[in-house]
Amino acid sequence: PVKIPLPDLLRKLREQQFERDLRPWYERAGLRAWSWLASRPALYALATRMAVRLLSWMGGRERLIHRLPLGGGWTDARDMPVPAGKTFRELAGERQKNRGER
Repeated sequence: PVKIPLPDLLRKLREQQFERDLRPWYERAGLRAWSWLASRPALYALATRMAVRLLSWMGGRERLIHRLPLGGGWTDARDMPVPAGKTFRELAGERQKNRGER
């Protein structure tokens, strides 16, 4: 095995990319939008519920998503299963509620 410190090299390259602001505009815009949305819990909950429904619809009968908007490079080589139908927060809330009923 070659003793090349790949994790360290990748981290340094990522730091340089961040310092020089070399990230693509859409990545910066996406992170900014997510930050804005995540700071508004009710709106974030609504958006995640809508996203789960949209992704489930996109999966069709096969329950697989073949193309993901803004994820073309990633979905060109793989398919993504649709979400379970509920958000993590909904599932966690149901689980907590069921624990209280015991």
